[in-house]
Amino acid sequence: MSSPFKSWDINAAIRDIYDIGERIQQFPIMLGEVARQMHDHLDHSFDIQTDKIEWMIPERGLTPEVKSLFKTWGFKENAKGYEYTFEGIPVQIRVIKRRYSFFERPDQRFYKVDDFKIPNPFEKYWKARFLIQ
Repeated sequence: MSSPFKSWDINAAIRDIYDIGERIQQFPIMLGEVARQMHDHLDHSFDIQTDKIEWMIPERGLTPEVKSLFKTWGFKENAKGYEYTFEGIPVQIRVIKRRYSFFERPDQRFYKVDDFKIPNPFEKYWKARFLIQ
């Protein structure tokens, strides 16, 4: 996949997501193309190529404090959760209302210097990714 963004900027945006997770005291679960590349590459030194970044938190984790932080940081609420840009890269935070088995015990993947969560089993998530609410 070709990306319109520099790998340096994508890596910085992904590192920022890790920092956001620490600030809201929740591990973000990566979704979409970023999760697929983390799943497919066990060598964590590769560079992700993408045109957007998606990650999720469960609705039960969207506390008034987290909502307040998102508002303070300038994240825009939308039908799927929240969105913002980092160095021009679109970032979507999916707020998941239903429970899905592939989010209950996520896999851990290292990317560069941080560890992230991805859906498990990944193949089941990948087939259902457009149906998740």
